Amino acid sequence: MDPEQWLDFAHELCHVLLQYGNQIINLNNLYIQYQEWKANNFALHFCVPTFMLLEYKINTTNEAINIIKNKFYVTDKIAKKRVIHFENQLEWSKIYCKLTNSI
Repeated sequence: MDPEQWLDFAHELCHVLLQYGNQIINLNNLYIQYQEWKANNFALHFCVPTFMLLEYKINTTNEAINIIKNKFYVTDKIAKKRVIHFENQLEWSKIYCKLTNSI
């Protein structure tokens, strides 16, 4: 299985496990877009789980991309996308901690 197939598998797995309805017959276009967005997000986390990323000591974005593509068997494009997503998660986590500690 190549990296693209792995990502496609994760995307379709989300549809099977977490979603319902027939996109072809009876779902609203906005709801279909929402389901696709959720399935893409699920696939990123399925293929490159956050709890596993936290185990690595990463200093630079390029280092993170290389680790992700080599350890998690994904393409450069997906590795870059996951790094951006992971960095955003870390930033929001810091913001959340500051907000909850100041209350």
